Amino acid sequence: MGLKIQKNQQNKDFHVQVIAASQGDAHAFEALYQEFFPKISRFVVYRVSDVENAEDLVSDIFVKAWESLQNGVVIGSFQNWIFTVARNRVIDFYRTSKTTADLFELENQLHYTDRIIETIDLDLALQDFLRILPRLSPDQQQVIRLKFFEDLDNDEIAAIMEKTEGTIRVIQHRALNSIKSELEQAS
Repeated sequence: MGLKIQKNQQNKDFHVQVIAASQGDAHAFEALYQEFFPKISRFVVYRVSDVENAEDLVSDIFVKAWESLQNGVVIGSFQNWIFTVARNRVIDFYRTSKTTADLFELENQLHYTDRIIETIDLDLALQDFLRILPRLSPDQQQVIRLKFFEDLDNDEIAAIMEKTEGTIRVIQHRALNSIKSELEQAS
């Protein structure tokens, strides 16, 4: 219960900052930026393999946020809105880019990712989880990441993914069952 009250207070604080930022208060926008930059960066980096492209997209997202606020866009929940902007920007990125990676580049990236996991010395269960996650459907991956990595509630995830809360619960349930099944098979 305390966590829910804390989130509600946070949302009120964000709302006050959004109003101030929409009136041109750069300090208020900077506070929003400081809070959401790490979350949006993780969200984008998970979906775009190239760090430079991810950094460009994150910059674009926050520029769009500032411009939208200055143009009077009405925002109910800044968190839901900024994640939706990020999601749409990533989708646009893939629609407009016709990039192809050669096999050598892909192999290097996979090798680098494996080394990071080993270097950090994650416990075996987490390593297994990280290996299983890419096997889930894109919607399941997104729900799991938003729920457990970004600590969002189902209603927030539903708003970001433009689905009903019930659909999010079903996707989450199926994803967790798939992960559990894969982990049991690996044992």
